[in-house]
Amino acid sequence: SSSSSSDKTEYIVLGTAYALDDEPEPTRGRLLVFAVEGGNVGGNQDGSMAMDLVDEEEGEGRNSSAAGIPRRLVLIRENETRGAVYSLEPFHGMLLAGVNSKTQLYKWSPGGGGGSDGTAELKSVCGHHGHILALYIRSHGDFIIVGDLMKSVSLLAYRPLENTIDEIARDYNAM
Repeated sequence: SSSSSSDKTEYIVLGTAYALDDEPEPTRGRLLVFAVEGGNVGGNQDGSMAMDLVDEEEGEGRNSSAAGIPRRLVLIRENETRGAVYSLEPFHGMLLAGVNSKTQLYKWSPGGGGGSDGTAELKSVCGHHGHILALYIRSHGDFIIVGDLMKSVSLLAYRPLENTIDEIARDYNAM
């Protein structure tokens, strides 16, 4: 879940994978971007997918506005990935994703962000290969820690001027 100072909309990003019986590891996945907005229960006039945020015990919308209108999730963007999305982490107003063996950085451009249909866009900025499966990603400042399924832990650094992610340290013991 994230929002930025220039765009007051709150977004929730969900990483998925297509788990097929004939593949040992997923080769396709998706990043689904949902906008959190207030609204009436029911269908949308624009045909977008929506999901109401409902408290099961109370039967009322969570985080409802003062007018009693429940908040809901509206799917606004879907990006295909070349593998399963195992981990997501907000990073400098962008999004880090662990997609199979790669750590990928995406930039979010809300409303009119250059998408072919004039809508928001989730655009790849840069990435880092060199993992078996990037299962866990955490960040602190410009540093990125990647927990790998087989190769233990790697420390990466984001270089904003060059738009690159470089490995600066690694535990070479397989764990």
